[in-house]
Amino acid sequence: MNKEVRIFIYLASLYIIIQSFVLLFTSLFQSFEKMEFNFFIKIGTTFLLLIIVGLIILLHLPPPLLFLAYIISSCLILIISIYLVKKILFSFSFKRGFSQVKKTDISFMAAFLGYVFITFYGYIYTIILRVFKGYQEIGIYQATYKILYVFLTINIIHTALFLRIVNLVANNQKV
Repeated sequence: MNKEVRIFIYLASLYIIIQSFVLLFTSLFQSFEKMEFNFFIKIGTTFLLLIIVGLIILLHLPPPLLFLAYIISSCLILIISIYLVKKILFSFSFKRGFSQVKKTDISFMAAFLGYVFITFYGYIYTIILRVFKGYQEIGIYQATYKILYVFLTINIIHTALFLRIVNLVANNQKV
């Protein structure tokens, strides 16, 4: 494996770790029925990624910076998610949180590890594709997948409103 591929793997691993934390915070918004924040997080991620990747392509920068675009957009969204959770839902401290991990029940740790593995599972197909095909096929597949992902964000509106509509109907209120 050459040096450039190793750099891609390290950057992709960092992205997966950061994205698992973003998914954790978006699930908090879902559990408190604050779907509008979940919507803004997903749209914000897509929009930031589009801008950063567009700049990298326009400036003809090297390919490893594409992974940095993913990492930068995820970091910014993670910071925004942390701020929104602290401001809207509840206050927490990372220092206190790490000391409480030992006292936390196993279900929290299972959920956290589940998010990490789900994110990993979501990207393992690129490794499998590389074994059977080549880097060019991975690039074409990823490009088409990301275009499809942009169109699928339209479905986020439905997802964001669905729980609220169900809650209103259950309470016999007008939608």
